[in-house]
Amino acid sequence: AGIDGLLARRSARLRPAFAAATVVTVVGLSATVRLAALGPHDRQRVLALRHLGYDADLWLRGARRLVDRDGDGASAGFGGGDCDDTDPLVHPGAYDAPDDDVDQDCDGRPARPVASPARDASWAAFWRWEAARDLLSSTKGRNVLVLSVDTLRLDAATGGLEGIPAPEHLAALFARSAFFERAFAPSAGTDLSVASFWTGRYDAFERPVEATLGERLVAAGYRTAAVLPRETLRYVGKTLLSRGIEDLVPLVNDARIRDVGDRSTTARSVELGLAALDRLVAASAEDGRPWMLWIHFFDVHEHHEIRADDPALVAAAGGEPPDGRRARYAAALRLVDDGIGRVLAGLEARGLADDTLVVFFSDHGEGLGEDPRLPENHGLVLYAPLVRVPLAVAIPDRPGRRVTIPVTLADLYEGLLVATGAAPPPADGPAGVAALLADPPPPLAARFLARPLPLYEQEQRGVVVWPHVLLVSRVDGVAEIYDLERDPKERHDLAGTDPDVEAHLRDAMASVPAIDLDRTKKARRRRERIAAMRPTPP
Repeated sequence: AGIDGLLARRSARLRPAFAAATVVTVVGLSATVRLAALGPHDRQRVLALRHLGYDADLWLRGARRLVDRDGDGASAGFGGGDCDDTDPLVHPGAYDAPDDDVDQDCDGRPARPVASPARDASWAAFWRWEAARDLLSSTKGRNVLVLSVDTLRLDAATGGLEGIPAPEHLAALFARSAFFERAFAPSAGTDLSVASFWTGRYDAFERPVEATLGERLVAAGYRTAAVLPRETLRYVGKTLLSRGIEDLVPLVNDARIRDVGDRSTTARSVELGLAALDRLVAASAEDGRPWMLWIHFFDVHEHHEIRADDPALVAAAGGEPPDGRRARYAAALRLVDDGIGRVLAGLEARGLADDTLVVFFSDHGEGLGEDPRLPENHGLVLYAPLVRVPLAVAIPDRPGRRVTIPVTLADLYEGLLVATGAAPPPADGPAGVAALLADPPPPLAARFLARPLPLYEQEQRGVVVWPHVLLVSRVDGVAEIYDLERDPKERHDLAGTDPDVEAHLRDAMASVPAIDLDRTKKARRRRERIAAMRPTPP
């Protein structure tokens, strides 16, 4: 009876699991048979499957790998979009070199070159304009405080995300800043986004960088310091980020388990940041040199890993452990916002606020379970919640205003160099955000508006030419187009509705640098080697 009873109990437990597994297997086989009939241009059905969720997309990719004939990661079957499955250089997601009459990315047409509308000799006259001269005279030689928050979405930072009120101290900072309403991170991951801010380039991992922002500022007489999380240094690259930082303070955010931050670090970031500020001020008191301090806050990134009973997180949540993904994100944001408030109060208490530019940005956004197209956290794809970020520049004695011309994080590099006087304004270009701080006249603003802003991720590439964004799957070449002004949540795909708009967007994509994101350990080691190099003189 004992054996029979044990078997009966095990059988009872196994039946539901077996039944569920059987259903999943049968449904999966049925779906696979139907998917096999998808041709390379069955766009709507492929998109419909993708919108069922990220797991459905993984299923599709697994099926395609089985029938990929040339080993380029794409197939002609299962809606893979490969227009020549015998040539590994031709596939969806390939770089389509402009004006070579070859359709490398299988979009149905060879790309055509597009000149950058932002660069023009008339900018030289702009920099002689009184408003531009006034701006540069008010920013030249000022101290620079850079505050960045990892994984902060634009809507969460501005009170536009349900259940997350606008952060108090950030709202006050944005009100007195030039706030860029249409700022984009070039990637949904920290590595490329932070590197673009630090170098002004999208390809900093692929070829040597001549000089980082820190190196250019040091050469211009600035002292520099930074408090950066160990995980950020690890994935962006310590060699690259330490170039030009005279006083680099690593923040240990993963003391117990590598890459797992189970304890809040905002208080420690503030402590280390204010200590670095005091060292800068003491050194500058002797020789009068200006300084730059960069503090990167990490708790919003770790919102799902910080223990729910972490005392600081509980206090930020109102006294009770936050329950649920969005509640934890909101609590982490309040925690970081309080830390930013303490840093700004420290700046004021030391009598430095009237002589310091404050720059704020986030490196990327986050998926919070509201859209099946998004991964659980970030990376991989380029939808708006992952790449629309807050960006603001506060200048003492200048009123706050809203800037509606789109910018990218890479624009901060040249913009800060020109604003601080570390570099002269370019004769043929806008100098990043510096030009927009000076409010250029409509003809030049229109040229700035028309420039392409590239987006890069592992499974999508994209380009913004306001108001449109083009997103193209690197896996199957399926394209999506959204009007970000009318449809900021990207619900209404316009691909196929206006051939001229789509052609212009595709040509714009072909005009920006071609980058393949590789985040493996081997690739990170290669990044470190490249970051230690300097370009070879011509």
